[in-house]
Amino acid sequence: MVESEYKIDLSENILWIQPSSVPKCLSSHLKIFEWKGYAGDANEKELIRYILENSKCLKRAEISLDPICDIEEKRKMIEELQYMPSASTSLMCLFFS
Repeated sequence: MVESEYKIDLSENILWIQPSSVPKCLSSHLKIFEWKGYAGDANEKELIRYILENSKCLKRAEISLDPICDIEEKRKMIEELQYMPSASTSLMCLFFS
């Protein structure tokens, strides 16, 4: 089994543009997804929705919420994330603050 780690720094405002086709590594291989510093802005929501909707093999998503967000913002973000559709039938989402 080959494991790889790919990190994207979203601390800068990066515009998410959906690719024309789903990368095979995303649809057929991604098993663990980790996001640190999730703040719940529109761009981040679009990207995480895309990942969840297209990762058929995803077993675990670990999402660490931005520590700057207050408790109510974090509660709302977790609720939104829990109800996002997922291609995986065995996905476990873990949230950290």
